[in-house]
Amino acid sequence: MRREYNLVFKTLIVVFLIGLPYLSYVAIKSMVERKGREIKRIESEILRTKKSINNLERIFSERIDYKKVESKAKQMGFDYINPQRNKIFVVKD
Repeated sequence: MRREYNLVFKTLIVVFLIGLPYLSYVAIKSMVERKGREIKRIESEILRTKKSINNLERIFSERIDYKKVESKAKQMGFDYINPQRNKIFVVKD
């Protein structure tokens, strides 16, 4: 009887030493894959949003009357740079 308990005890130890790390590896791997898919989905949504914004900017830039905007800005006391007449440079730090 005592031998059977020793065998069961040793079997449980082996299962915990081998099975537990493997099960945690599988759980972590599936979690990482799920998060990766979620990140890719968010990335594709961001790209679609950027394309939509670019399309809207293009549509609205064709409709803007820059002379009216410039005169309105001068009336309100703002300096206005017309992007059609002046090149705008983006300076990065």
